[in-house]
Amino acid sequence: MAPSRWMVRALALWAALGLIVSIWPALRLGWIVVGVGLLGWLGLDVLLVRRLPVPTVERRVAAALALGVESEVHLRLRGTGTRPVRAELFDDHPDGVEVTGLPQPVVIPVEGEWVELKYTLRPLRRGALRFGATELQLRSPLGGWTRRLVVGEATAVRVYPNFAAVARYALLAVANRTDQMGIRRQQRRGEGLEFHQLREYRVGDALRQIDGPATA
Repeated sequence: MAPSRWMVRALALWAALGLIVSIWPALRLGWIVVGVGLLGWLGLDVLLVRRLPVPTVERRVAAALALGVESEVHLRLRGTGTRPVRAELFDDHPDGVEVTGLPQPVVIPVEGEWVELKYTLRPLRRGALRFGATELQLRSPLGGWTRRLVVGEATAVRVYPNFAAVARYALLAVANRTDQMGIRRQQRRGEGLEFHQLREYRVGDALRQIDGPATA
């Protein structure tokens, strides 16, 4: 558990007022009252943030990823409490990937409801990769603290070469070889509509291959 930015600023302001009180002692009582109220507020907020329920997280990602190709990772959070909770989500993604869309703010719903987030990753190396648990930074009800939770389970995936790109390059290589061998694709006689391409009608020819004016 860690103090929030708002709490740090409030304590800094109270400490700054202490310097003024050292110059004008008449303000000492008011400064003490403010300090006691601030400490009471922080103590109450500690109790509230410790009582926040722990949500559940499910991760959905393809078991096989393509090298250099972006894929989506889906995280579904299910609420277990009676009131929504604001949080910030960090997913423990593996090393060797490029990630877009983390961290993300999220409002954890009440019990019986769920919310789904997603982010993208692009693997930069082949082999076995492993996702860790998901980390949530919950905000306390009064805004004074943040509580760190680690939820969810690890996920193992494998990264393979991008076979789609490999197949495309192979087809281009085959096409290039046929050009080098002098193989050219040409229309056979009777498939065109030029005069030198015409021939007599044969049973089975398509009607679109019959040139009406030439036949007449």
